[in-house]
Amino acid sequence: ATLYQILTERPPFEEPLMEDLLLAIVDQSPTPVRTLRPDCPAKLAQVVERLLSKDPDERYASATVLLEQLAAARKGSEG
Repeated sequence: ATLYQILTERPPFEEPLMEDLLLAIVDQSPTPVRTLRPDCPAKLAQVVERLLSKDPDERYASATVLLEQLAAARKGSEG
């Protein structure tokens, strides 16, 4: 959620009431990163969206794998 907010300059969910916020976190997907920031590299946006996946099996299995994907996204944006 923090990386999403850094990239988009807004939190993934913006509900004024705590109950509504919790429901949004459970039931909704945040606006795709590239919808809010079209200049964001696609690979980085994919990493962030995978981190916010509702299905735990779709998230990264470890921080090591996440770091590898972030490095790959960085390398891809440099070329």
